Amino acid sequence: MAERIPFIAANRQWTRHYQMKVSLVKHPKCPLHHVMSFMKMLRCNDFRLLARDKDVSPGILKLAKNLLAKPK
Repeated sequence: MAERIPFIAANRQWTRHYQMKVSLVKHPKCPLHHVMSFMKMLRCNDFRLLARDKDVSPGILKLAKNLLAKPK
């Protein structure tokens, strides 16, 4: 199952849907370089949810908090 996550993250057919990008960002087995590219596309509300989510990896949690604190 874990080997499918990088395949899905790299496939544009799968990642054209917004909810799929959000789900991949939350998934701990998703490669970090894909997560970083998807984070650019997320909405502020999703950053707030990620910053409070305890199931997200610590690196993603810190990035979400930094992006929320960044002035627009």
